Amino acid sequence: MRFTGTFFLCLLSLCASAQPVTPRFETLGVDDGLSQSSVYAILQDRAGYMWFGTADGLNRYDGAEVRAFRCPDRLDRAGSSNYVRGEISEDEEGDLWYANETGVYRFDRRAETLRAEVTFPYQRFLNTIFYNVGRYKGLLWLVNFQHGIFAYNSATRALRHYPLPSHLPRQDAPNNNGVLMPNGDILFCINTHNGYVRFRAADHRYVHERKGTLMGAVYPGRQKAFISSRGGFYRYDSVTRSTDWVACSVGGQPVTNIVHISEDPFGRLWVTTTGSGLLLYQQKKWQVFRHDKTRQRSLSIDLLRTTYVDRQYNLWIGTDGGGVCRLDLKPPRFKLFPQNEGDHPTLQDYFTKCFYEDRRGRIWFGSHNNGFSIYDPAGGLLRTWSYDPARPEGLPGNIVGAIEEDGEGGVWIGHSMGFSRFDEATGLFRNLRPPAAKNLSRLNIYVYGMRLLRDGRLLAATQSGPCTIRKEQARYVVRSYHAAALGSLTTSVLESTPGSIWYTCPLVGLYQARVTGDSFAVQAKYFPGVDLRCLHLDGQDPRYLWIGTSNGLIRFDTATHDYRLYGTAQGLANGYVYGILEDAQHNFWLSTNGGLSYFDRQRGTFTNYTAADGLQSNEFNTNAWHRGRSGTFYFGGIKGFNWFHPAQFKARRQAFPPQVDIALVMVNEKRLPLNPGTPGAGVELGFRENTLAFRFAALDFTRPLANKLQYRLEGWDPDWVSTTNRTVRYANLPPGRYRLRVRALNPDGQASPFKELAFVIAAPFWKRPWFYGLASLLLLGSVVLATRAVSQRNLRRRLALVEQQRALEAERNRISRDMHDEIGAGLTHIALLSELLQAQQKPEPDMRRDVATISSAARRLVRNMGEIIWTLHPQNDSLENLLAYMREQVQEYFEPFDIDLSIRFPNPVPVIRLSNEERRNLFLVVKEALHNALKHSGATRISLEASIAGSELRFVVSDNGKGLREKVRTGANGLRNMEKRMLDIGGAFALQTGAAGTRLSFVLALKGAVRNA
Repeated sequence: MRFTGTFFLCLLSLCASAQPVTPRFETLGVDDGLSQSSVYAILQDRAGYMWFGTADGLNRYDGAEVRAFRCPDRLDRAGSSNYVRGEISEDEEGDLWYANETGVYRFDRRAETLRAEVTFPYQRFLNTIFYNVGRYKGLLWLVNFQHGIFAYNSATRALRHYPLPSHLPRQDAPNNNGVLMPNGDILFCINTHNGYVRFRAADHRYVHERKGTLMGAVYPGRQKAFISSRGGFYRYDSVTRSTDWVACSVGGQPVTNIVHISEDPFGRLWVTTTGSGLLLYQQKKWQVFRHDKTRQRSLSIDLLRTTYVDRQYNLWIGTDGGGVCRLDLKPPRFKLFPQNEGDHPTLQDYFTKCFYEDRRGRIWFGSHNNGFSIYDPAGGLLRTWSYDPARPEGLPGNIVGAIEEDGEGGVWIGHSMGFSRFDEATGLFRNLRPPAAKNLSRLNIYVYGMRLLRDGRLLAATQSGPCTIRKEQARYVVRSYHAAALGSLTTSVLESTPGSIWYTCPLVGLYQARVTGDSFAVQAKYFPGVDLRCLHLDGQDPRYLWIGTSNGLIRFDTATHDYRLYGTAQGLANGYVYGILEDAQHNFWLSTNGGLSYFDRQRGTFTNYTAADGLQSNEFNTNAWHRGRSGTFYFGGIKGFNWFHPAQFKARRQAFPPQVDIALVMVNEKRLPLNPGTPGAGVELGFRENTLAFRFAALDFTRPLANKLQYRLEGWDPDWVSTTNRTVRYANLPPGRYRLRVRALNPDGQASPFKELAFVIAAPFWKRPWFYGLASLLLLGSVVLATRAVSQRNLRRRLALVEQQRALEAERNRISRDMHDEIGAGLTHIALLSELLQAQQKPEPDMRRDVATISSAARRLVRNMGEIIWTLHPQNDSLENLLAYMREQVQEYFEPFDIDLSIRFPNPVPVIRLSNEERRNLFLVVKEALHNALKHSGATRISLEASIAGSELRFVVSDNGKGLREKVRTGANGLRNMEKRMLDIGGAFALQTGAAGTRLSFVLALKGAVRNA
């Protein structure tokens, strides 16, 4: 493989050196983003970017845009100079270095910043210039023609000086260069009249050589160095340390203003000058390229500075005031006639109509205004034959639309006045005029094309229909077929099988006809109303016809009459197809109104080429297409014609693959720094850092705007995406692992290696495995706790239900007990009294007393029944109702007695809920206390108070009576009953008695919150 590649490059070099350079320069200037129009240094870095050093900073070019980098603005000298001189060097990390009289500067590739790494003392190096001459053994080597050599170690930031020996003369020319040779020697000139100096980096010694020889500056070459001098330059061999002289003269005048010399991969030398343009030296001949304001793609200016050849074999020329120019050094895709519009002043224009390649490899081409010409590409000679009224034996018409060789080796010219058989040796024409159609003037019988039939006749497409030319004995006869039924204007003809012809009539149709002798019979007509331009019989399967139309390319099956249309939707450059040529692999080249299109019939894809690829223009012409006997393809248009061999075109495509880079990564609209050369080393992002934008660089500068990109974000994009857009954006990517893969494809279809960037968008903590585990445990714990809580709640409900049932049972028992104790006892008492009243015969007074007793018991029974019913009623469960009921019963109870009764209840009464038992017991203890005070105290004043303090409800019954005697207290059941009733409801009972009276307190702790009414 290595031998094959070397052999191919050698062959390519030989081909290139044999071909003239097409002087078509592309210019990149300040209007395109360049920071300054003067370019002094050029470099292509390992990633493939182009770098231009100006007096106003570094400029990076990726084929689509220029980005300028400058040092931060400062008022002191440190870091204040953006002047790039000499060379630009790239270190192992991908950082760039350059030097000038103020210091050594470094471009940090990761941070994309330019800064001063070393600052030189201003006074010491005043008016002297430092040049960066390259990197050797990890050191950056600098040359100063007043002070000598400097070596800078970027790792230790140490600058070491190797001063010039005192015996060496100092530099007297400010514009100079130094060259670092592969063996570590540094060459530079110290005086324009005193040879050059060689600094040996191995032992740090200076050697003065070629003393007394006039030498100006040293420039690097591929294998040798070049040392300029007046009227030429020396080539220096670093191995033998010998020099040989090359004289440089243009127009007989020696060139004395050489600025830079470089060598391209084809062995050609390029010399820049100050004012004399760009010089090319090949095969011991000089060629000059200069600015020409009449030519659109000439040099932008003749003041030139430096040159550089990139990896795709483009020559970059740095100018002084004209930006940077680019020249494609590769053998041209398409050979071009003319090279420049003014190359052939005898031709009025270059509007090409037809072609013919003769046995000597010369190109015959017909034009619209200049007759026809024969061009010899080997020698560049051109001869033209056009209409001359003074020569009746000459060419009768200037519009030449067809050139074809007959079976006897003669050449026929089809023109606007018919046909002419041309004898090149004598320069004479034998003219034939076909009979004109009735509706056409005999002064204009235009011929569009000719084909040689298998029987030796010529079949022609003319403005008045198809016709044939045949030889009868010693004369030629034209037979025309222009009946109205057959149509008139014919643009293309061909023979598919002997005697079976096809021809196109625009907007009329495709005709199939049979020609036998002088008979002509139309057999079928297809595609009526379609603007048909050309025909081609498929070389792989003759049953197919390929038809060029103004709406695209048609593949027509002549057996089934099925067809398929290929247009711009399928990738065709333009729908107007003028010509079709088929290569050895049975793929097609099409001329259109949008350039040339290559159709790969296996893949069904188109590759398009335009004027930017060296075409005469994007517009071509009808019938201006031809396949020569050498296999060369010819296509003509409005500004000349192109020719190429498909096999050589493919070989050229395989030699120069592009490069690609992920130039920029934006995360949430902020730039993400990447390590140069290793962007695929996994980037970890947070879960909120999920909006990413990428900028790609397709680094092939031959035709940068035609480069394409293919990319895919694995983990998101379902398939590959092809685009010419340099940026892509992904918003709100979900967490996960992703890998971005991208490659560039140049206009020749060559693909770069893939560039990759892997990154991970971390999941939020609630989506991580540990969180899932923790959440599962928490969920399980929650389920357990919830189950336990539900169980406990159910248990509490059951317990509450049991308690409720117990309370209900207790309440029932209490009611039953009350009913039994009070109602039952009262009823029994009444019953017994009634029975005694009936059984005993008592006097009337006694009977009345017993009846009164029965009545009193009945009233007491009714009262007790009312109390029980009031206690059971749910609407009476508030303190307010209890107090109201107490007030009513107490006042009613004390009304018959002459006692001073005082009742003091809170107003308003807070909202307090009391249970049945609480209401019942509180009422009964208060009632019992009041009853005892009324019955036993002998008091004249009794008071009842109710108060609320915090969460306590307090009742106080007091009197001014005689108090309780001890024996009465100990034997009193009422006091014990009151105490027991308060204890049953969780309350407290207190007694205070003395000579001044008695005070009973009943305290109940409230369970619920106290709310004001």
